[in-house]
Amino acid sequence: MLVTPSCYLCLTVFCYTVLDTLLSCTTLCFPARKSMN
Repeated sequence: MLVTPSCYLCLTVFCYTVLDTLLSCTTLCFPARKSMN
């Protein structure tokens, strides 16, 4: 399983769920990261 650096950061910081994995850590993950900062 290949993961981009940005996605890996996102997974470790906030979005470590099955949904994020299915959605390639983009649709839900990045918006969530922005709202967290």
